[in-house]
Amino acid sequence: MNGSLLIDNRCNGVTSLIRGPPYAECMSGFELSRRRLLAAVPMAGAATIAGCSSVPGTESENAVVQGWYPGWKRDEYPPDAVPFSRLDELYYANLEPDPDGTVVFPSDDDEPNMAEFRDLKREGEPAEDVRMGFAVGGWESSQHFSDAARTQENRERFAETTIAMMREYDFDGFEIDWEFPTGGGLEENVEREEDTENVIELVEECRTQLDDAMDEDDREYRLSYSAPSQPEHVTPLDVSALADLVDWINVMSYDMVDESSSETAHNAPLYGSPSTNEAVETWADEGMSRADMMIGHAFYGRAFDGVDPGPDDDGLGQPFEEYEATLPYDEISARIDDPSWDRYWDEDAAAPYLYDPDDRNWVSATDPEYVETKTTYALDEECRGVFCWELAYDANEELIDAMAETVDD
Repeated sequence: MNGSLLIDNRCNGVTSLIRGPPYAECMSGFELSRRRLLAAVPMAGAATIAGCSSVPGTESENAVVQGWYPGWKRDEYPPDAVPFSRLDELYYANLEPDPDGTVVFPSDDDEPNMAEFRDLKREGEPAEDVRMGFAVGGWESSQHFSDAARTQENRERFAETTIAMMREYDFDGFEIDWEFPTGGGLEENVEREEDTENVIELVEECRTQLDDAMDEDDREYRLSYSAPSQPEHVTPLDVSALADLVDWINVMSYDMVDESSSETAHNAPLYGSPSTNEAVETWADEGMSRADMMIGHAFYGRAFDGVDPGPDDDGLGQPFEEYEATLPYDEISARIDDPSWDRYWDEDAAAPYLYDPDDRNWVSATDPEYVETKTTYALDEECRGVFCWELAYDANEELIDAMAETVDD
């Protein structure tokens, strides 16, 4: 689910300087028992009514709040730390495909993690009504996707072993997270020219076998797809065919700046190019209904060192000497509270950023105000809901609270 990327254009516009925490105080003590989405979601391809504000196939008037759990962080963030009461859906990252299509656990932590989530759900509240799924793939686990999707035999094995995992651990569905069939993933990834066609055939095989499993088990299962935000990763795909096969896509509307960029820019701007809005419009133009899109929140930011103030004295759009780190929100929050840092809001991009002029450090940030703004955008666009990458970055639960409260308002 965590992508990487690679465009660093600046959204030029009016910026406003805000010192100190702008929003967190009003969120303190917030506790929420989410309204559960208990109604079954129809199979992919079922008609949805344009302009309907409810989630397709459910009886809830609310959009979906989905959280992602990073399986490799078991020691610092165990499964029972997940704030289930804020979630409608929880997705686990990641399993991975072998070259022959067999889906396996890449880590020794994956089996105990998935077993624990199964047990937590069976034990009752607060996890019992949260629909659970898992992803196959991800940024570091897409090396063999091209091989796994290359032949019908491999595609059948991929679907069979994924569904077997889903049944074994009592999950409600799975997501295909191939980064990317259009190329541009890790250097070691196997790539073929026909990958853009084979990914659709892979999804189709998964849809066929998942529908059979629903009939056999008398239970609803869901199939989703991790959707990149960059147009060059979208337009080569047969999006109309994909839309007929999946229940929804998770638009990874973040990672729009990183260590490979040439200057500071926003990690997840709402507007401009690249941006969340551009990603939504691209997928919609290619044939995906907004009602079948989940909008992604990055619960982290990007930090850069050696940044001069520039013409606006805020460090935005300036070259940097060194990429510092990917910062979890908990660290960003500490910098917002630190008087050495100034917090800015880019009005055109609708995104926050931080700058320390004395130490020449700059951060593309996130915070509850931004999460509320982006979640409101998803609601206004009548999308299926919002998701976060990932829950461990928000140990104090300020951002997931902001997501859930905005959806429930």
